Amino acid sequence: MMNIDAHLLATVVGGAGDNPAKLSESSGCPVPSASNDSLAKSWNVKHGVTKDKGGNFTKLDGPLPNLYRYEYFNGSRCAPGGDD
Repeated sequence: MMNIDAHLLATVVGGAGDNPAKLSESSGCPVPSASNDSLAKSWNVKHGVTKDKGGNFTKLDGPLPNLYRYEYFNGSRCAPGGDD
């Protein structure tokens, strides 16, 4: 048997564990909104999250590529393809 910390458990069961950019959430996932996308974009820039580090999401993947990149970088299963 293995003990895992709360952050890892939250990642496994559906969220990123914490919410470093303080985005509004619903059911453990950031709300897909223009305001959250803008906050995520600022957070990504401040923390050096590039396309290479956070996924090369574009508008073709959905309307909120900055939010998707943030979720992907933080290990959230809320990101597109994160629960595959």
